[in-house]
Amino acid sequence: MIDPRTEDLVEKLLEGRLDPIEEVELEAKRAENPALDRFIDAERELRSMIGSRPKPEFEPFFDQRVMKRVHEERANGQSLFDVDFSAALARLFPRIAVPAFALSGLAMASNASAASPGATLAEALFALPTLDAVSLLIF
Repeated sequence: MIDPRTEDLVEKLLEGRLDPIEEVELEAKRAENPALDRFIDAERELRSMIGSRPKPEFEPFFDQRVMKRVHEERANGQSLFDVDFSAALARLFPRIAVPAFALSGLAMASNASAASPGATLAEALFALPTLDAVSLLIF
């Protein structure tokens, strides 16, 4: 397993930001852990794949279409500030909201399946650590 410090060093290596001291530290880690070279190669390949993809762009007049939808909502007597803002955005842009909702459900299911036994519901669904009630007391 790669620790966060090593990940940081690999990131700096791939971005060309390693200083000489960090370079020596990374070389020592590479000598200790042969799997680190495979990790670096995988990171290089991933960066290459991401870099070769075309940059996403909004369609022409995207901002005008968004503002038109907002004005239509206002004309219908709805206000973005009268309801939950996320619900208003979901109503305005269902093609984005539905896949986002499905993706968040999959992420929560994945987190729950990977949770350790005895984890609380919040930890299991959202992968967030929780504090017990005693930790929240302020003296």
